[in-house]
Amino acid sequence: LFTGGAITKVLKKLEKKNYIIRLENEFDKRSKLVQLTSLGKETHDKVMKDVLNFEEECFSELNIEELELFISLLLKLLKK
Repeated sequence: LFTGGAITKVLKKLEKKNYIIRLENEFDKRSKLVQLTSLGKETHDKVMKDVLNFEEECFSELNIEELELFISLLLKLLKK
């Protein structure tokens, strides 16, 4: 799905904006470990709260059978 170069490019942008820090991997010098900064954690928490609110708003009108059907269809599409 993503090339190593594409991942590196995204990580550099996130690091520049102070959302993450990249650390040396003492077991494999070819790779880096990625850790969220305080700003990254705050941003993650805010975004997740917004996502959960949006999800609640989208699915609140569906009954349990409709939700199960929706999930089943999504899983079927993901298997392709």
